[in-house]
Amino acid sequence: MKVVIMMQARFIKYFLIIVFLGLTILGCQKKDSNQSDVNQNISSSILQQERQKALSLLSLYFGSELKIKDIYRGPAGSIHITAENISTKTIHNLYMLPDQQHLIDGVLYSPHMSTKKISSLHSQVSQSRALMNDNLAISKEEMRGKISSAISQNKSVNEITKLTQEAVKQRVENSSTAKRAHNDSVVSSGVPGSAVTASLPRNNTVVDRESIYNRIEKANWISSGESKKVLYVFYDFRCPACAVVHKYLDEHIENNDIQVRYLPVGALGPESLARASLSLIPKNNETRLKLMAQLARPEKIESLINIAPSKEEQQRGHQATMENFKLLLETQRVATPTFAYRTAAGAHIAVLTSKNQLAQVINNIVGL
Repeated sequence: MKVVIMMQARFIKYFLIIVFLGLTILGCQKKDSNQSDVNQNISSSILQQERQKALSLLSLYFGSELKIKDIYRGPAGSIHITAENISTKTIHNLYMLPDQQHLIDGVLYSPHMSTKKISSLHSQVSQSRALMNDNLAISKEEMRGKISSAISQNKSVNEITKLTQEAVKQRVENSSTAKRAHNDSVVSSGVPGSAVTASLPRNNTVVDRESIYNRIEKANWISSGESKKVLYVFYDFRCPACAVVHKYLDEHIENNDIQVRYLPVGALGPESLARASLSLIPKNNETRLKLMAQLARPEKIESLINIAPSKEEQQRGHQATMENFKLLLETQRVATPTFAYRTAAGAHIAVLTSKNQLAQVINNIVGL
């Protein structure tokens, strides 16, 4: 009898353990599912806004000439748009740059592509361009030849006028054919998926530092510290150098040497963009600062954020982040961290590469 009771007690004990474990697992799965939904909702809301901007930009530039086939994330923070020309039925690969104002049509070369692949694509485009130029030159000479022949044959004014009009019309058609053939060749060279990433375009435009600095002062930043000496930092949550700089600047903030104003940007991909957008949702600086510290941790977003913000909040944060990114692009310093500050000599925008440089800058900054 005693043995039976002990066996029943053990059975009940094991049964309760199994039930408890089962409920725990279900709870974890539900939590994981909720966290996954949060991350998915954040990403889809941001992408939806980017897609809408891409559609508007395409309509602005091409009207109804191009029909959208697909829109998805492209290299270097761009939005890849696959579109079909309604009249020619050719497929175009376009890339909306992160400033949401410029479109690239053609091939984006990538450091992740092999040298052979890049050379092949470049050779194809170069040969196609050379062939187009040859055809344009031939078409021009043919037009001139027909007009000269009509004049040398002493034809009447009406006949010369008619032959000239026909020659010009033929040249326009030949030129259009040559250019269209080149465009089709460029389009065909852009193999989907081949450009995994790419560097943002740069130019030699002189940067108006004073103008940009004035706009940075009014931008979307997160402030840390109370000093009258202010240092602005374009900051990416997934940038290792930014993390090192953040830790170093905290030491100067504790000593009241500097007030740091971080401008979150999504320079390193969708994960960076999502974190930056979330950090700028709160309107209160203290709340932003706490959220920034949370999002700077290496864990995935779904483990850091339990409740997804509303769609309107996410889009507001995304818009603020994109405005910061546009400012970064205008500085011509396409890197993070990028620093902006004011000394007695005026406004400066720089990429600093050592603690010594940063310390010297902090010493030279003039207070508000």
